[in-house]
Amino acid sequence: MTLTMPGCEKAGATRIRGCLWYVNNMPVRIGLIGCGNIACQMHAPTYKAMPEVQVCAVADVTPARLSLMKELLNLSDADCYSETEQLLMRDDIDCVVIMTPQQFRREIVIAAAQAGKQILCEKPIAVAPQDADAMIAAARQAGVRFGMVHNYIFFPEVLLIKELIETGAIGDVVVVVQNYLSVEDRPAAAEYKPDWRHNPGFSGGGVLMDMIHPVYLAEWFFGSPIRSVSAAIDRRADTASAVEDLALVRLEFDDGYGLINMAWGEGPGGIEITGTRGRILVFYKNFGTCPFMPVDQIYVVTRDRVMTPHLDRPVDYTTFFRQTFQPLVRDFIESIKEGREPIASAEAGKRALEAVLGCYESAALERVVYLPLPSDDPVYRSGVAGLSDLAIDGNNRLKRRRLYGL
Repeated sequence: MTLTMPGCEKAGATRIRGCLWYVNNMPVRIGLIGCGNIACQMHAPTYKAMPEVQVCAVADVTPARLSLMKELLNLSDADCYSETEQLLMRDDIDCVVIMTPQQFRREIVIAAAQAGKQILCEKPIAVAPQDADAMIAAARQAGVRFGMVHNYIFFPEVLLIKELIETGAIGDVVVVVQNYLSVEDRPAAAEYKPDWRHNPGFSGGGVLMDMIHPVYLAEWFFGSPIRSVSAAIDRRADTASAVEDLALVRLEFDDGYGLINMAWGEGPGGIEITGTRGRILVFYKNFGTCPFMPVDQIYVVTRDRVMTPHLDRPVDYTTFFRQTFQPLVRDFIESIKEGREPIASAEAGKRALEAVLGCYESAALERVVYLPLPSDDPVYRSGVAGLSDLAIDGNNRLKRRRLYGL
């Protein structure tokens, strides 16, 4: 199965710093920065199960989370840090995985690059495209690889869709529709700030930013970048939350269109890919939303026949989800060895972030927004905080809902 993305960035002349593990086939020595739920429930068990990886140290500002990660990974007190800088000073760490809230990632990524560490970063890459550009530039200047945790690429149904597209099973892709209308609004770690995803200063947005996955998947399916976006954004719940819980998004590509419908709450889920010679339809159990419900049925429909490919997938959510991290980490390691960009590159992370922020700007200005955002756009510079610098109509829905501090 081919996993290279047409149009994906190629490794340029950037020199990747040599590492002991690269020369001698030793395990990659990893430092984990941020010990929230995704780190403890997904990343830590993933690395424990990978013989090619060794977690040497962890860092977090919350003592209780450090203690939990210490137990999970059987680390000593000397390997647990309250300050990221202390971890980055260690010579026995080849790569860092950054899992803090996105508000803090710019400074951490730049410091890690300057320390010569390879960098794998949770999504979204940052809260503003200007930050993402600075992070990418720092990694290039330091000669280190910088990848993203875009693990939905490795969902079995997504890999199958990509294979069907690349083998021409449905012709050229014309429309990609992704429904994520029953996303579970799960709180963050109780010991830190369980509601930080509802604080735009920390999260940079609501459900669309938190579940950025279908944005990069749309690009993955088309094999080309998003050219423009438009969106309807709202908060339906009767709460004081300053971020959206509903996003209806339209994406335009060079040769097609994408639609993403997303919400915290209850609603249908599924994926539909329309090509010039057929369609792919993916339904999840009880017509729910991926990944909270397992795949129920997949159809490949052409003029001549209807096929129903079968995919084995564990019903247990945690087991399944962890299995999507291993191939992503392995690809990142191989990208360093082979001198190429990882499948989930930092540049792809920046484009996904820019598309989401373009959706917020579109909802604020009630018009199409073209990508990439210009460098003088307040949203490019500051993310959702930059919306307040735009000329927004007083009756706009975002203002009436007082979203993002408007």
